[in-house]
Amino acid sequence: MYIYNFDIINKKIIQYNSESSGAMIVELYDPLLSFLNNNFSEYNLLRQKILQFIQEFESSFDEMEPDEIIAQISKSFPDFQFDGIDNGEIWWIAELILYLLLHSPYIPFFYMYKLTRDEIQNENELDFLYWQKKTHDKVQKVFDVDKKGFIENFSPMCRLHYYFGESLLFNEAVIVHPSDYEKFTKSYNFFAYPFDPTSESATLEEEYRKYESQRQKYIRDNLHVISGYRFHSLEEAYSCEIFKMAQLGIVLRQCKNCGKYFIFNPKQPAEYCSKKLPDVNMTCQQVAAQRKYKENLSPIQKLYTNALKNRNKWYPSKKSGLRTPEQTQQYEKWKKRTSEIRNIFQERYNNAHTDMQKEKILEDFKQTLKE
Repeated sequence: MYIYNFDIINKKIIQYNSESSGAMIVELYDPLLSFLNNNFSEYNLLRQKILQFIQEFESSFDEMEPDEIIAQISKSFPDFQFDGIDNGEIWWIAELILYLLLHSPYIPFFYMYKLTRDEIQNENELDFLYWQKKTHDKVQKVFDVDKKGFIENFSPMCRLHYYFGESLLFNEAVIVHPSDYEKFTKSYNFFAYPFDPTSESATLEEEYRKYESQRQKYIRDNLHVISGYRFHSLEEAYSCEIFKMAQLGIVLRQCKNCGKYFIFNPKQPAEYCSKKLPDVNMTCQQVAAQRKYKENLSPIQKLYTNALKNRNKWYPSKKSGLRTPEQTQQYEKWKKRTSEIRNIFQERYNNAHTDMQKEKILEDFKQTLKE
């Protein structure tokens, strides 16, 4: 069992595993943004393919040997690898669902589903695309700064109440754990009855009294009570996260370049996110800045930049170390003179009143650069 504690002060979510008392800590908004920003299109196609495969072969597989079943699965899913799951469900269905999860672009933080045929159905826990659309609709109405409507000045909490004015019920749960020290010492036996309650033995009764105070001290000093929420569905988990984010007044915006949501800071407003794009060593903010620079680049400046590049070709490259001091001096002298000419033509271009005048100025500048 997993339970989730929301640390509002530090804006964290802590996931506790009841079996190991281990914990995973993430930023409050990370699970929601990760889920919203993933592309589940290919994953959903694979899920549908597996669902159809189960429906088609479930009855015939009942009479087949394991090797035959694996061979049949491998025909439809060439990179399928047998893992040996046995969780009470027909084993090959659990295998295929695990195969689906391993091919998901999404690493889940909230765990609710099981490896059963029911989880893979449409609108069930593993139908990530369906739940993403539902969650996206709620997030857009509650947090998106660009989707304001007539409630422009409402806080996220007000929007949440307006759009979803209903009681929010979340299941609180606790985990009771002895400390790690206690688990690996004989003192852990203090949690076991030192006697048979049905026995009338005076010796065992005396043994109980002897150790009772020591046992109570260990309980006070070493038992850890961990509290949080236990969720029964993805919708419930993300609704709780949305509620906690709304309490803090967090707002979001969709990046105008990649379309993914990011945390919006009104004090430092941005239209683009700071995440790096795949296969491009630049963030969306850097790509947008580069695009804006090119769009705003004056035709005069473009001609001047091209002239610099062409002039550079006259000499050995700087990196090669073959460019002589005289060549460097010649280039810098030409560059200084050309930049002064550029400024003169740029001023003339800015003061032009018609397109014909601008075309004439550009043509004159081209000819001057050739001289």
